[in-house]
Amino acid sequence: MFVSLREITRTGMQFRLYASPNMPQLLTFKRKYRQWTICKVANMDKYMAQIQGLVTTTCERKMNHMIQKVLLAPPKTMANYVCNYAEQVVEKEVDTEGLKLQMNNYLNKSQYLAIISAVRQLITVIHAPPATGRMKIIVKVVEQWIQINGERILIIVKNEAVLEEIYYILNKIGLHVLRVSMNSVAKFGQQKTTLNNNRVAILTQDSIAQYLTLSRDFQKVLIVDAHDISELTCLSVFNKNCDQVVLIGDHYTYKDKSVEVSNLAKSRGYGVSIFESFIKKGIKPVFVSTMNKENEFIGEYISKCFYGQKLQISQSQHYIDMNEKSYSPFQQKLKSATYANINFQKGILFNKQGMAAVQVNGCELKYGSGLVNIQEIKCLVQFVLFILGHQFVQPQEIGIVTPYLQQSKIIYSELKLQAQNNPEMFQQQHLENNLNIQISTINDSYSSRPFLIFSGVRANKEGYLGQLKDFRIINTLLGKSKKGCVVFGDLPTLAQEKSWMQFISHLQNQNALYQCDYYK
Repeated sequence: MFVSLREITRTGMQFRLYASPNMPQLLTFKRKYRQWTICKVANMDKYMAQIQGLVTTTCERKMNHMIQKVLLAPPKTMANYVCNYAEQVVEKEVDTEGLKLQMNNYLNKSQYLAIISAVRQLITVIHAPPATGRMKIIVKVVEQWIQINGERILIIVKNEAVLEEIYYILNKIGLHVLRVSMNSVAKFGQQKTTLNNNRVAILTQDSIAQYLTLSRDFQKVLIVDAHDISELTCLSVFNKNCDQVVLIGDHYTYKDKSVEVSNLAKSRGYGVSIFESFIKKGIKPVFVSTMNKENEFIGEYISKCFYGQKLQISQSQHYIDMNEKSYSPFQQKLKSATYANINFQKGILFNKQGMAAVQVNGCELKYGSGLVNIQEIKCLVQFVLFILGHQFVQPQEIGIVTPYLQQSKIIYSELKLQAQNNPEMFQQQHLENNLNIQISTINDSYSSRPFLIFSGVRANKEGYLGQLKDFRIINTLLGKSKKGCVVFGDLPTLAQEKSWMQFISHLQNQNALYQCDYYK
């Protein structure tokens, strides 16, 4: 039985759901000696779109026949047939000569092969690790599709941050693109008309149900971050007379855990990404093997630990030598500041590896619905003041990442207070509200920065890590740090997980482990 929810309230750890039933449901609810169990709470439009997608996939013939066979194929049992279906040539008029001319200056060989496969084949799965030029591939695939024919192109992204990034790049090169997200629901009528008239559209996965039910068909579909978008979400897209599909993703990159899936749903296949599903069915992914990394040591570590040393680092490292920077008189001012009980060494940021870990003897505290670690906040704020005060880096080059929203809010408020007292250090104009430093959680789509600082928060005797158990966090963190990465945390707690222990052991062998020294 379906019922609409009017309100959801919370008291402590208890939730109360207030329904808005119709008259037959109201009479049913009032029956005595009956208990009702909540099976699922979901967006009704999105849920019905998924159901309609399932019905159309299994019954109707509006979908491309070959794509339908791939979707309905069981995992691994028909791998050879599925691979042949996926590699079927759809487009033969590809500007290969034009792409070859760009190989030396703009594209590398692995990117060229990925673009050719995406434009030609029926279904293409592109495995693009961090810093391998994912945006270049997206732009070139869209350009080739537009040059070949006048068919409509749909780009699906996981959230609005990625949507804005792709929209800005495509708009910069002169492509007229329509962007549709949940924030533009109020303009549904206007957006629907524009959507029917545009050749290229970008949609977030949350807005698929609202905008594809009444719109025209899309012949070309490109799904970005397909490792973080479920298979059910994409069914309504494939039903729109789609004749070519391209998936770009990396199943070794951290997935958004803001949407929880029960164990029963996982056992039935719900929550499996479209990227993982196609690979399990037998489609061979095109691996983009060239990584553009300013620090080759970070790239080599990522290649060794996550990709079986298949990655090739295209650039040599450009780290800042310790002898190039000298301590400024700000050191004495730093010791008399509010958090002036921590002494940092210069090698934390400017060591040869570009990676370091700092042991913080703190403890995790329950704060609201999340966790915070006050000692880590003090050390991190002091470290930011240290590197900005000595002018080692610029504020725009720093990114701070933490697993809990409460921790990021406190870090933001502390740095905001320091920025008000030292606007020149943070390069802020008068009465400017936003920090130049990027502060985000691991569930956010934080952008790449030259230097990333990570606060682990977790510090307990039992070794509980929560979402930090996911080994892909380190891969994503190092992949988005261009020059260097510093981890603050309780290292014995983090070492309870295999990937963190491997990372800490590597830093220990390179003499890149540090301890916060307290003094009065």
